[in-house]
Order: sequence, then C-alpha cells, then structure tokens
Amino acid sequence: MKIRTQKYITDKKYFVEIRNEDFSEEDNKLIQKFGEPEVNVGGLYGETTGPTSTWVAPDKYVKVKKGFQPYIAFFDSRTFDDASERANALIEKLIEKIEDAMVSLRGQQDSFTSETVTNI
Repeated sequence: MKIRTQKYITDKKYFVEIRNEDFSEEDNKLIQKFGEPEVNVGGLYGETTGPTSTWVAPDKYVKVKKGFQPYIAFFDSRTFDDASERANALIEKLIEKIEDAMVSLRGQQDSFTSETVTNI
C-alpha cells in the first residue's frame, strides 16, 4: 500500500491531501474478510514535533480506503500563525494512524473459516 501526500497553498490556506492507493491483493482479501479499518482523523496533534502548540481535532472516523480518496484538510494562516507546521504535523500523525490500522488488520487471523464433514 502507498500513502501519497500532497501539500499546497491557496488563498493563504495550507492544504493537505492524503490518498491511500495500491493496496495489495492480500490486504484487499483481509479487508473483505474483516472489514475496512477506520482511522480517527481527530484527536491530539502537535504533541511530538511541529507546532509550538498542540490542538485537538474533533473525533471523526474514516475508512482507510474510501475515506482517503483523498482526505483533504487545511489550515488558514489568517487563523493560525503556525499553519504550515500544523499541516505537516497532521500528515505525520495520520500516516502513523494509517500504518497502525494496517498493521492491526494484517495481524488478524481467520480461525473461523473451515469445512467440517460429519458422517452419520
């Protein structure tokens, strides 16, 4: 799987687009079995690197494939002095969350699927 990010500035707004693509056949099979993982695009941001302040975005869960086609967010520099830093922190955190969701999916085991023949 690839995570493609694009950043651009329009009208003093720092935009971020995150797109997930090229899911492997195995990942697609796991998604078909266990469902598409969701990522909370809300939560605490900026706590490790990036902006001088932290902020909390409201909880919002999006699916790893469907929700990132693309996922778009922006920070207005007229509102935030550190808009570019916030945008970069968002990218870093969302990539981490997507990776965690995919690791969790890939760790799931199908112990249910089977066939049993009973002779009577």
